[in-house]
Amino acid sequence: MTFPSTLIIGDNYQTLLESLGHSQLQNPDLIIIDNDYSIEAVRKIENFLHKLSYNHKNKVVLIKNAQNLDLIHQNTLLKNIEEPGENNYFILTTNNLSKILPTIISRCHLIIQKQNIVSVLQNLPVPTDIKSALQISSTIEKNSIKETLQNELNSLQQNLVKNPTPKLSQKIGILLKSLEFIDSNLDPRLALDYYLLNQI
Repeated sequence: MTFPSTLIIGDNYQTLLESLGHSQLQNPDLIIIDNDYSIEAVRKIENFLHKLSYNHKNKVVLIKNAQNLDLIHQNTLLKNIEEPGENNYFILTTNNLSKILPTIISRCHLIIQKQNIVSVLQNLPVPTDIKSALQISSTIEKNSIKETLQNELNSLQQNLVKNPTPKLSQKIGILLKSLEFIDSNLDPRLALDYYLLNQI
């Protein structure tokens, strides 16, 4: 595993956990956060990271539904997620990317599960400047950009039928242009950047 911290859009974390040599049963080298998102849970994670592993080569912090962490606690965890320490790994899952700090998103390897790909762009934070637009762009895997944009287009077109607005029509036009760039063999990352930069 290349990235020490991974954010999964979806809830299927089992394969990744197993690839690190871990199971959830009686595992002292795995801490799971799934119902307590308080400051005590954050401190528990920090203490866990400073301990030696018992019977694994690494330790794993699994945070299910990470969007349930409030922004203050997410910010507290940011440094650990960015630099969890040698042989420490973070796995976060979420079904609502808009509730995750952009700084956390940018520091994680993003895994978009197929059933969630339609809503990825809709749930990403709206870029407010060039830096944030490019930061958001970097969170999407290059080989899934065209599919992500196409699914976004389908969703926006459905919304346009229900609630037509000039702003939505303009957004669809920019999206079509981005897909046209990809079909003309432009780097998909640049096409995505074009779309996001035009949302500012």
